[in-house]
Amino acid sequence: MFTLHPAQIGALEDVARVAFESSVLAFIREHYSRDFSSASLKERQIFIRDAVQAALGLGFESEQDITGFVVLRWTYGNDFPSAEKFPWASRVLGEKNLSVSEKMASLMEAAREIDPKG
Repeated sequence: MFTLHPAQIGALEDVARVAFESSVLAFIREHYSRDFSSASLKERQIFIRDAVQAALGLGFESEQDITGFVVLRWTYGNDFPSAEKFPWASRVLGEKNLSVSEKMASLMEAAREIDPKG
C-alpha cells in the first residue's frame, strides 16, 4: 500500500485538467468552423482555462456540460453569459427548477434557435 501526499494529488489534478483542456480544444477545432489560427498556443490555452473556470463557477461539473459552456463562450465571446448581452442565457442560468445539466441543455437549445447553423 502507498500513500499519496497532497502535493502528489495536486499534481495528478493538474495533469487531468491539462488533458481535459486539450480535449476541449481538439473538440472545438474539429466541430466548429472558426479556428484559432490567429491565436498563439498560449492564448488558446488561456481561453480554454478561463472558460472552464467560468463554467465551474456557474456550477457546471460534468465534462459534457463544461465542454458545452466552453463551446458557447467560443461561439459568443468572452463576455458570455453576461446579462446585458445574453438575457436569454441569464434567464436559463437563473432558473431554480433546473439541474445544471438541464440548464446546459436549455442553453444549447436556445443557441440553436438563435443560430440554427451553429
